[in-house]
This record gives sequence, C-alpha cells and structure tokens, in this order.
Amino acid sequence: IINGLMRYGYTLDGTAPVFLIGYSGAGQMTVGASLYLKEWLKSPVYVISLGGVFGSDPALLEIDHLYHLVGSKDTVEPWWFMAPGRWPFFATSEWNRAIRQGRVSRLEMGPMKHTGQGGYLDAKSRLADGMLFVDATVAQVTEIVQNVLVAQQVEAKVAAREDSGATEVFEVMAD
Repeated sequence: IINGLMRYGYTLDGTAPVFLIGYSGAGQMTVGASLYLKEWLKSPVYVISLGGVFGSDPALLEIDHLYHLVGSKDTVEPWWFMAPGRWPFFATSEWNRAIRQGRVSRLEMGPMKHTGQGGYLDAKSRLADGMLFVDATVAQVTEIVQNVLVAQQVEAKVAAREDSGATEVFEVMAD
C-alpha cells in the first residue's frame, strides 16, 4: 500500500490523510492494514467500509475513524454477530472501546443489498429519489472525504492562529 501511495506522489510527511476502502471481507483487510499504515506513515488513516465484515481488531483503536456504510437489505454485514469481540457485552473489546471513543460511524445507505443487483455498486437500481445505488455510494464516500479534508483545513487554521497568539477563532470559519 505504501509503495502504491508513493508511486502516485504521496509524501511521507505525516500530513496528508490516507483513506482505505474495504468491501465485504476486505473490510477486515483494510482495518488490519490500517494499523501498520498508521504506525509507518504517522498520518491520519481513515477506513471506509462498504458492508464490511470484520471483527474486533486492535487497529480500531489506532485509526482516526471507521465509516461503516450499511444497506438495510444487506444480509452479509450482519455476520458481525459471529465475531464475539463485537458483541455489546464485551465492553473492553477493541470494537466496543472504539465505539465509545467515537471512532466508528455507521452510515445507513437505504435499501441496498450486499452485492449484485441491488448492491452498493449496482448501476441499475435506484433509491426512492431516483439516484442510482452506485452514485449514492460514491456520493457518500465523497462526502466523507470532503468533510475530513475540510475539518483538517479548519484545524490547521485554528492552530496557525493559536501559534500567532490570535484570540479570535471566529474568522477561521469565514475563510
């Protein structure tokens, strides 16, 4: 993953966030890989899961955030129940600690299935508003990335103002 990032111009300066997207079982692979990326890159690492199936992984306490996109007709995503670390009564599991720390967001995608016709990447099925499922999925991923980048810019401006001794923070939002 690091070689791929560098091949496309990513610099290891620790400021540019990295977004990993995992679909289905690749949700577990992206969560697992994120632990090493977080350690090696020293930059923000976000995981976006499309109906991901994953357990309670130590990486959940290291990544900056997990965005878990779930369709109401997805019959595979509920297999999380087979991972005891995700059961609510295991309060000290990585999953439940990440939930309490606000590191996990579950985003409802409407009546999407796991895969194929009616799935997250279906280019024929439509939501009630007429939007194609694939377009809705892309729009949600785009919104996540844009929100993270905007928040990062605001944080940088606030930090710059604090470093300069400025006390007015309200201007940051207007810039």
